Amino acid sequence: VLLNHHNGRINTKLVVDEEGGLSVIALTDISAKEPIYLTYTRAGSESTIDTFNTYGFVEDYPQLWRWDDEKLIKLSQENEDHAYHRYGSDNHVALEPNSHQYEVLVISPTLAALLPTKEVTQILGNAQRSLEEWQQLSVAHHANLRASHANALHDSAMALLNKLPTTIEEDEVLIP
Repeated sequence: VLLNHHNGRINTKLVVDEEGGLSVIALTDISAKEPIYLTYTRAGSESTIDTFNTYGFVEDYPQLWRWDDEKLIKLSQENEDHAYHRYGSDNHVALEPNSHQYEVLVISPTLAALLPTKEVTQILGNAQRSLEEWQQLSVAHHANLRASHANALHDSAMALLNKLPTTIEEDEVLIP
């Protein structure tokens, strides 16, 4: 059986049994000639950068981008629960951060979730959502996200982008 990687068309998942064996489980009905897809990304624990560094390619959507900066590292050292303060609720179970780093889950060229929670990312590598489901989840997620944390993410992303040697426009000319 040939398993194809495609982050947006997952129709199987890998399951490890109690004895360490590995099974491929269908998530939907798969016809005889239909490709079998899975993802190399594991449920929000691996970022697109991790996938690129390990496998040498950037996956299709959704893509989970993750990074740190000096301010965030210092904040993490001062308060290990800092990431919980991103959201306008004290419900730590429903709003558990996916990581304590900056993250953007890019769902499509026009849709993203800033600082996603585990609830938002848990489906990655396990199943798929329609674009409409992603839109609804993103709207609900952003309703709980504090503006100050979205602004901090913006500032960090801009500082990172400004350090790059070329702009997107220059890259588009350089890379055919």
